[in-house]
Amino acid sequence: MLESICHPNITQFIGVCSKPVAIMMDYECFDFSPFGLNHQMSNLLKFLNTLGHIEGQTEAFEHFLPVFPKAAKDVAKGLCFLRSNDIVHRDLKPRNVLVSNRHHCKKDISADQLPSVFADCPVVCKLTDSSERRSTLLQTASSFMRRQ
Repeated sequence: MLESICHPNITQFIGVCSKPVAIMMDYECFDFSPFGLNHQMSNLLKFLNTLGHIEGQTEAFEHFLPVFPKAAKDVAKGLCFLRSNDIVHRDLKPRNVLVSNRHHCKKDISADQLPSVFADCPVVCKLTDSSERRSTLLQTASSFMRRQ
């Protein structure tokens, strides 16, 4: 079922590896280097914690205000897609919302264009489920079998 789910706001299933046991999903991260900080994080919880520790918090929050409505829209779009396919997320929390600004790297953008591009689309958020990625193949299989 995971391989059939394809939506811009849902992490993409890539495959399963039995040694070491892992479910492989695409990886997203938010890179603060375009904003003068040497820091990266992958989920909404870490993103919010990072904003809380930046010097001059008021300015940092004002600069990143466009992220919050965009993140909410992306999460809602992902949830709507899952619901339309009769899928329940079951563990929605900030740690399971991947945050990325890497979509800017896929375009030919100069440094002086970055602020306007960031204003148009500051972030891309994707839903994931970190608990599935941490379980062993046996735990995942037994959990799946109980649901059958």
